[in-house]
Amino acid sequence: MTDRGLVFLAVVLALGLWFHAKTEETYALRLPLQLNITGLDTARYAVMRVEPETVWVEMEDRGKVLLLHALAPPPRYELRLSRARLGRNVFTLDPVNVLFSADRPAKVKLIPPSILVVLDRMVRRRLPVRVPVALPDSLILVSMTVEPSRVRIRSPRTVVNTLHAVVTDTLRVERAASVDTTLPLRLPPFTQATPGSVQVRLDVQRPAGS
Repeated sequence: MTDRGLVFLAVVLALGLWFHAKTEETYALRLPLQLNITGLDTARYAVMRVEPETVWVEMEDRGKVLLLHALAPPPRYELRLSRARLGRNVFTLDPVNVLFSADRPAKVKLIPPSILVVLDRMVRRRLPVRVPVALPDSLILVSMTVEPSRVRIRSPRTVVNTLHAVVTDTLRVERAASVDTTLPLRLPPFTQATPGSVQVRLDVQRPAGS
């Protein structure tokens, strides 16, 4: 082996020894926690808010262990809401229940140590459908029918109480015409509608004498 080869081998060996020594030292690593909500009767309740939006897992261990965690999928936490009540629920997060894809670190801490979950009751209601129509000043709306004129929605109670109608996308008409089209409903968060769209028929004309 040439002198250059020996030098290269010595450098590689030195780097390997240095890397091994460094990975044996203790470090801290912070990763976001993947929060999985389970046990909730979604037919009756909806999760309106979770605070904070991000919980962090702070880990301490040897560098080689933390390196595996940095490369692995994020740690997970199963938050069961089977005993949660309507309104505000504060849950203490136990580090013992954190699930890791790699070997469990020597020390685990959750930041913050608790989380707020706000629940609301899901309700059903029939509401009328409103179709916004945008026309130039040179046109008038002569007639319009909407089928169905009312839809059944399923939504959290606090959301339903703010609704007087379900609105579709705006229908824009630029010339005199008879229009027959399908428009989707614009729904607020956590809301479902049956059906999810309506059939709109309208007649747009120019004013008499124009």
